[in-house]
Amino acid sequence: MAYQLIYTSYPKSLTVGRTGFSVVARSKAMSERLASAVERCSIFDIGTGEIFSHRILSLSGEVWHVLTRTKDSGVDYTNRNNYIAHHLVISNSEIQNLANPAEILLQWNGWKDSWNCDPCYVDDVIDLDKIKTSNSLPAKNWQNIFGSPAKASLLFKENVVLSAQPKDARTLLNLYSESLLLNVNAQDAWQTTFTTSFSTSENPNDFSWRAIPNCDNAPINLSTRTAPTALDSRASQYATTGVMNNRERLNLQVKAPTPQMRFKVVESKPESSSSKLIYVASAVVSLVALLVVLYFIIEIFLPSESQPTEVPQPLPKLETSNISGQEQPKENQEPKATMTLLDTINLAREKIQTDNYEDALSIWDNSAYAKKEPSLREDLLSDIGARIDVLLRFVENVLSLQEQKDGIYETAIENLSKAKRALDIQAIPQKEKRLAKWENLNKKIRK
Repeated sequence: MAYQLIYTSYPKSLTVGRTGFSVVARSKAMSERLASAVERCSIFDIGTGEIFSHRILSLSGEVWHVLTRTKDSGVDYTNRNNYIAHHLVISNSEIQNLANPAEILLQWNGWKDSWNCDPCYVDDVIDLDKIKTSNSLPAKNWQNIFGSPAKASLLFKENVVLSAQPKDARTLLNLYSESLLLNVNAQDAWQTTFTTSFSTSENPNDFSWRAIPNCDNAPINLSTRTAPTALDSRASQYATTGVMNNRERLNLQVKAPTPQMRFKVVESKPESSSSKLIYVASAVVSLVALLVVLYFIIEIFLPSESQPTEVPQPLPKLETSNISGQEQPKENQEPKATMTLLDTINLAREKIQTDNYEDALSIWDNSAYAKKEPSLREDLLSDIGARIDVLLRFVENVLSLQEQKDGIYETAIENLSKAKRALDIQAIPQKEKRLAKWENLNKKIRK
């Protein structure tokens, strides 16, 4: 059951809070300590309009998700503005079958616009699981406003600031929902916190995404409909196509091969003159190699009166894994200045997927792009954070199994070790929350 708690600026109340709001309705089973923590989320300083937000609270080892709509509710007889803050409080154990938090904020039909009744206790919230996701991928809202569905991936990291007005609250929720759909595991969408209008009296660390009115230096501006170009990544590809690959769809966890062993998969395109030259060159090399082999067979197995005094030199290797002609970096080699920005990022991400986190950051820090594009380092830290979530989710799944096959428990212990190495890196997003989850799992697992 999800609880609900309603504060107003009206004089009548069950209790008078420290925020200037007063409790007029709440679920009876809700604890006083939880209600007190939710009270601090009752902030409204935009004058008119509505604000939607999602926060995460941790109390006594239990995690709660707070969905809030705060809005103005007219004036009283003294011409004073009145406000109402309506909260839905959902335990972490109840979110598994729910739509993402932006969708619930958009679609729940129980929000109160005002309160004209006496203070009372209200029923717990039910039927949230009947709310279905109204948005989908490809990201049409991002396409219509910013010109590209791929830009939904711009929110796929921590500490994002947007510029938007209070009147844009519901438009923001639709954009937020499409970005939340980029999580392969739908439950991970509930780890992202956000607000449609951030107040200076709030803690910026409470939100992954913050919309601020008239924030001219924000990279994503809803008023001017401008946003930076999205990098070519798996998230941007998914935002554009809405199609999962088999690994994502089946939630397969596989270890990526080293760069030297990876084949490049490219789309089939019409043959160009350059590709024809490649085919001809390959055929010539193959023919020469065949002639050399025949030569050695003849020299070895057929008698000859005189042996040649010169030994044939081996043919040069034909590099098939580097079609572009750029030198591929070795496994522990720093990227050279000739590498493109995308190649550098992809190489660093390959390191992350193989749990070589320090190497990944070292590759970026020593690249020619580190000083020019410092924000991309934050993207890599977010990728490491996402890798931590994958490792910890595997451990959670193993602990939930009644019967565990040989080797799977050892893999879970190994994943805990990998996650801890990642958590030791400075500036990992949501480090405290992820570390708390790691410590909880570390206590439960048998070493």
